[in-house]
Amino acid sequence: KDSIVPGITVPGMSNAHCHAFQRVLGAITQRSSGGKDNFWSWRETMYALAARLDREALTAITARCYLELLRGGYTSVAEFLYLHRLDAARPDAARHGELNADTAVADAAALAGLQLTLLPTLYQHADFGSVPANPGQQPFVRSTAQFLRDWQELRRRFPVGGNVALGVAFHSLRAVDLAAIDTVMAELHEDAHCRCVHIHVAEQVAEVAACVRLHGMAPVALLASRGLLAPRWSLVHATHADNKELEQIHLAGATVVLCPTTEADL
Repeated sequence: KDSIVPGITVPGMSNAHCHAFQRVLGAITQRSSGGKDNFWSWRETMYALAARLDREALTAITARCYLELLRGGYTSVAEFLYLHRLDAARPDAARHGELNADTAVADAAALAGLQLTLLPTLYQHADFGSVPANPGQQPFVRSTAQFLRDWQELRRRFPVGGNVALGVAFHSLRAVDLAAIDTVMAELHEDAHCRCVHIHVAEQVAEVAACVRLHGMAPVALLASRGLLAPRWSLVHATHADNKELEQIHLAGATVVLCPTTEADL
């Protein structure tokens, strides 16, 4: 009793959106290079990193990231994981390798002592209109059928009530067609393993404009028109959603996931 230090106790914070492997990019991207850098040049550096990762490297990087989160007061994390098959020695690992990125992240969370919600992420295209993925995006790509097969394996590896909770994510409306989203959501509609659904949305002005050109409405409004906004949906960023779209999010009981420094950059 005498060893208790008086003070305020608050609940641990939840990091609701994490790409842990990107933690190592800070030293080489968060600095000026004469005004030539932007979101897109940063993305090319990220692709180069992803192509070099194997399971051991992902575990080490993620564990370090999660330990830093723990020191900052975070006790749980949702990992938006579009990596799925890792083998730096095999360029075709994303198509033919063994599903292993999930266990690397789960091992890292166990090492750090963080509660993990794993969000396997569907990623298929480079842009609206089913533009084929470029070479740097290939480690992220899966067919809808493969994604659903992988989901069944994840259900086996991480049962309900275990140390790892599951949800799903769609990288963005740029990277996943509405038909694919509909197929996955129909499959998981009654699945108790799927606790939440996350998606990057309205992150860039160019993204909003492209969505309007193709679909006649902005990204959040498009999701609402398809009946996809619901309490278990979390919209990551929503930086460029207008007031009407924010009202649609509110009425649907969906959540917006924000990072103040990221939104400032965007």
